Amino acid sequence: MRAELLAAARGLAGGQVTVAGGPIAALQQPLLPGEAELVHRAVQSRRDSFAAGRCAARAALAALGQPPGPILRGAHGAPLWPEGIVGSITHSAVLCLAVAARRADSAGLGVDIEPDRVLPPGIIAEIVTPEDDAAQNPAAPLRIFSAKEAVYKAQYPLSGRVIGFDAVSIRFCPSGFVATWREDCPPFQRGRTIAGRQTVTCGHVLSLVILPA
Repeated sequence: MRAELLAAARGLAGGQVTVAGGPIAALQQPLLPGEAELVHRAVQSRRDSFAAGRCAARAALAALGQPPGPILRGAHGAPLWPEGIVGSITHSAVLCLAVAARRADSAGLGVDIEPDRVLPPGIIAEIVTPEDDAAQNPAAPLRIFSAKEAVYKAQYPLSGRVIGFDAVSIRFCPSGFVATWREDCPPFQRGRTIAGRQTVTCGHVLSLVILPA
């Protein structure tokens, strides 16, 4: 499973973005100083996924030549990456991925992984806007959700803003998807588009946004 997941993620990422991850159970290493305090009150499953995310993130950073160090948390829970580096972490109940790149190569990264399933109608109503490419496809809402999650993570370091599901609309294309801003979110303006990549692997939908430098 790990090899298949990494191959799929690297296929989306290309050469300038490093990727690391695998099953959460296989990525359990001791947390570094300052990290354990962030989840000391969390349930065990949350501590395990957090530890796996930090393990995967350090591996992705090592591929960029970065030394190991604690990855703490900023406002709204976003990971704090080393100076000159952008990155993103995602996990499901069983899998975890981290991506990283030099800021000279990308202004922001967003990765998301979701178990491939049909979403309940109540959740779909919160996620899908009239402009989204739902197209009577029962699989589309989950793919829209994953795409929007990746967009959110990529844009956050630049805007510092927590956006809702109605902030962008998603249209699918052969390479993945295109997100269009439905509102101004400086430095992004209404109508601006962001390209994303998406695939299905290991029973999960995987989405990746790489903002150009």
